[in-house]
Amino acid sequence: MDRRELKPPRLGAENLGRRVVDYRPMRAGRPRAEVERLENGKLVLHNYGHGGSGWTIGPGAAAYVCDLLMRHADGDLNLEIAVVGAGILGLLTAYELVNRGYTRIKVVAEQFERLVSHHAGALLAPVSMQNEPDALEWVNQIAMDSYKFYAAVAQGKMPGLRAEGTRALPAYFEDREGSGLEPYVERGIMAAAKDVEVSFGNGTIHQLVVYDDSYYMNTAIMMADLRVYLEAHHVEFVQRRVCDLARDVAEPFVFNCVGLGAAELGDTRMIPVQGHLILLQGQVEADIQYQISVSMECGVTSPSGHKMSRYFYMFPKQMDEFTGVFGGTFIVGAGREFHETNNSEFEVMIRQAREFFGIKS
Repeated sequence: MDRRELKPPRLGAENLGRRVVDYRPMRAGRPRAEVERLENGKLVLHNYGHGGSGWTIGPGAAAYVCDLLMRHADGDLNLEIAVVGAGILGLLTAYELVNRGYTRIKVVAEQFERLVSHHAGALLAPVSMQNEPDALEWVNQIAMDSYKFYAAVAQGKMPGLRAEGTRALPAYFEDREGSGLEPYVERGIMAAAKDVEVSFGNGTIHQLVVYDDSYYMNTAIMMADLRVYLEAHHVEFVQRRVCDLARDVAEPFVFNCVGLGAAELGDTRMIPVQGHLILLQGQVEADIQYQISVSMECGVTSPSGHKMSRYFYMFPKQMDEFTGVFGGTFIVGAGREFHETNNSEFEVMIRQAREFFGIKS
């Protein structure tokens, strides 16, 4: 068995930065990626409900719904198109449209900054979805397409996207099944995981598996690059709340990428999944160039009364003055009305992180 010597992050009180509570947009059954013709003739292409996997499968999902448009619009590149939603799904959809030659595109959203997509850990792993069996093959396919997209970004082959927005980085998990990455291996997209003994240099050792050819997405860089690229290609950004796709959007072709906002637009299958994470500061960046995700407790009850899974994950996330992130929770059904109810989870996260790395508080 291989042995890996890793250095733990600094987890003193002075290293614990911004505490973040966010909400993953999970849709029961499967993410929505389909065409709907409204009564007024407007063609809506839905692209939302990817749970905690928006970054993991976003590029493939964007390409899929753009394929749907081309089938329904006879290849006309002069269509008036509105993309509703400016998270990673919305920006990737607009990016795909631009690269296919569409020229009359507008992105409409209530907010453009500090979105869930900015705060996301962005580990490459399909998580926080409730997929029915008949959806798995489709999800796996767009996941494979997304992996190829990120590989191209890392190689500097995607127009307008800096290579440092995505980079190959080893990802450690407790086992192969829990990683969610075995479908990539089965299809020959990724190399097989290795069994490794991980030492943190303080007597703490874990038996884990590692995928050395996983990728990590730098959300701040990619979100910024996408915005700059789209504006350079004359995509108009309009800050406005959309409450009704038929009434509030003038364009005849609409991509619905609103995430949790889909519930307000009538989708009763949307489920918020509350998550807690802490951004890290004062780190030696070279010491934490790896990704870890392990399950701590599943099926427990949160303070708000919802079913909860506790994970420990850590990534070298760069955002503002911060250079790392760790978490976290998956609290199914806890919406914004419970924004502070589960804040005691931050202290649980800190304790579990220190225990995992063998750091004495």
